[in-house]
Amino acid sequence: MQYSAYLGKAEFLKELRHELQGHIVAEHGNLLIADVQIHPAFAIDIWPDLQTVTFESINHAAKLLRQHGHVWFHYPISHVRRGTLIQEQMRKLPALKAVPFPPPALPKIGVFTLLDQNTMIYCAKPWKAMPTGVYQFQEDKVSPPNRAYLKLWEALSVSDEYPKTSEVCMDLGASPGGWTWVLQQLGADVIAVDKAPLAPNIAKLPRINELQQSAFALDFNALPDIDWLVCDIACYPDKLLQQVQRWIDSGKVRRIISTIKLQGETDFIAIAEFQKLPNAEVLHLWHNKHELTFFWQVNQRGK
Repeated sequence: MQYSAYLGKAEFLKELRHELQGHIVAEHGNLLIADVQIHPAFAIDIWPDLQTVTFESINHAAKLLRQHGHVWFHYPISHVRRGTLIQEQMRKLPALKAVPFPPPALPKIGVFTLLDQNTMIYCAKPWKAMPTGVYQFQEDKVSPPNRAYLKLWEALSVSDEYPKTSEVCMDLGASPGGWTWVLQQLGADVIAVDKAPLAPNIAKLPRINELQQSAFALDFNALPDIDWLVCDIACYPDKLLQQVQRWIDSGKVRRIISTIKLQGETDFIAIAEFQKLPNAEVLHLWHNKHELTFFWQVNQRGK
């Protein structure tokens, strides 16, 4: 039987267990091993085609890993020192903390961990390029008006696609302007929509057209074609789902990145409705709290 490992954030393991219910065969802290290969929303990283091997020594373990890849990341569970010594036998990892945005291209990094002194599990091709799905950026603590910009940085980094110069982006619920700032810095033309104004330092930037009105009352027929529509509005998932469907049906939008704010008990029924949309993906990002990030594009690039 083929197994996969699913890594979740500690505070959302309940949700990840719910998505994997009936398939979990072992738990090791935040890492759940299951006899199914799916893409649960609350996994921040997935290790498909999980392999289990026994080894005799540190050198033997390193030799086994090198047969399947050159660069490896040790995820500590058990016998941490021994795992660290195995890691030291491998090619040096690139810098993974405080990376710039957009992040530099990474080599394919495999992941491994020790279950006991002589048992190792590993995955040569984990789901995320960044090991364990943790994106830690060099933060800009001056320009953006809040830290919400980190969610969009991560969303774009995970998709490995970015707005280009002169592409048209629309930021719904833009105030105070963190996501608008990200798009503008990438060279895009930004339509920022919110009843509340942008922060003054964001509003004065070039290539920003500020519309002070309800984001959900827009007449898409009066708008240009939108290359990227982004949204970080606090609203119930069912209302957002209606709007997402309207944006898609308009035929005016090429890509969507939107936060799904979850309030109270996690609404798995609503999450499933988002996941059913063609060319859609729903992910729990490292910078998400009790929320998910919805991705959609007309011709989605396969992962």
